[in-house]
Amino acid sequence: MKQIGSFDTIVGYFRQLLESLPDKRTGKNSRYGMEDAALSAFSVFFTQSPSFLSYQRTMEQTKGRSNAQSLFGVHKIPTDNHIRDLLDPVKPEEIFPVFETILETIEQKAKLQGFRAFANNLLMAIDGNDKQDCENTAAKRWLLQHGNKYSSLKVTVLGDDLYCHQPLCQMLLDQEFNFILVCRPESHPTMYEHLEGISLPTVVVKKWTGKFEETHTYRYLNGLPIKDGEDALLVNWCELTVTRPDGKVVYKNSFATNHTITDQTVVEIVLAGRTRWKVENENNNTLKTKGYNLEHNFGHGKEHLASFLTTLNILSLLFHTLLELVDDKYKLLRSHLPTRKTFFNDLRALTRYLVFDSWEHLLTFMIQGLELDLPPNSS
Repeated sequence: MKQIGSFDTIVGYFRQLLESLPDKRTGKNSRYGMEDAALSAFSVFFTQSPSFLSYQRTMEQTKGRSNAQSLFGVHKIPTDNHIRDLLDPVKPEEIFPVFETILETIEQKAKLQGFRAFANNLLMAIDGNDKQDCENTAAKRWLLQHGNKYSSLKVTVLGDDLYCHQPLCQMLLDQEFNFILVCRPESHPTMYEHLEGISLPTVVVKKWTGKFEETHTYRYLNGLPIKDGEDALLVNWCELTVTRPDGKVVYKNSFATNHTITDQTVVEIVLAGRTRWKVENENNNTLKTKGYNLEHNFGHGKEHLASFLTTLNILSLLFHTLLELVDDKYKLLRSHLPTRKTFFNDLRALTRYLVFDSWEHLLTFMIQGLELDLPPNSS
């Protein structure tokens, strides 16, 4: 019996969802289903093989079946042009429920605990660019549409200075989110006026870098107004300054948060705030340089094609993340193959020449080929 959250069952759920995608075709021009178009595109991202569909079309002609069908549930493989034409009108929001289902699966299997940080909270980074109004609006829209689905998970939102303003902070609190946001002096003059001339609580920590000792100086104060006016939201402020033995400052930044700051918590709160760069850089680096080629133009289309394909690409990374957390065979393979590149090279080669009945069949074949013992309670 397949476990809930296995690759095969998640793909099956994904296909059911895709069957309800809006289809703007008229008449009898429906040789390919919308679900086949979306799953075909997804399979290319998941296998990191631009030629995957071409190989599977050849396999169908020579063997009568293909991995596109057995692994990804594609009944008829559309041409590349058909895929683009069919998916162009589809908004990315149509497949958002898959992301939520995967998160629920990870939570049900108690795999979220390893991602918790300060105050046993999950850390969620929100990213932005120079379009401040647009990014704030997007963040508020996301909170209104999706916030209630995640607030029960105990989440601390991390973000840049452009998010550290009362409307968004109040909305986060109303939705039962915590926050740790970068808080720059030039953006918050009122807050920093309240800091002037005060002897602030200070914690000093010495850290050995391997070459020399750095001094980490933490300062903090609770209950500062985030803006001018009697209706100002009160937040808690902290700052970290890192200096080398010669007195050179190598890092300085400050944060606003709703978490109460004390001598005992200030180091953890700042560490959580700084984690935003780690989250963004690692995820972005994986998507850009580890085979997902996020910056590549997969086709702009006339409506939503680019954003829909980007969403499928990110979803493929999430599928692999899910497998690393819940699939014992997948974890075994990834731990024994020397690099991520080796795994995907093997995946591409095997699916080019052999047809597998299921994802479980493929993983078992790879494990046996490496002469490894199958994980307990697997077949």
